[in-house]
Amino acid sequence: MMDDVVEQLKQIIKDLVKELQAAKDENDALWFMLDEIKASDIAAKRGMEEARDEMLVKLIASHGPVGEA
Repeated sequence: MMDDVVEQLKQIIKDLVKELQAAKDENDALWFMLDEIKASDIAAKRGMEEARDEMLVKLIASHGPVGEA
């Protein structure tokens, strides 16, 4: 009888260890995904800033001089 209880407890512990490992793996995957999203956001922001700067340069270049210099 005591052996059955011990075996059941061992199985419960094994099952919990498996669940814990699965949760850790999922957590790691989510952190990796978050890092990828952050990197993508930074690249998108940089691209938008470069496009904005290029448009401003073109806009300024398309206008003639203002007033007398």
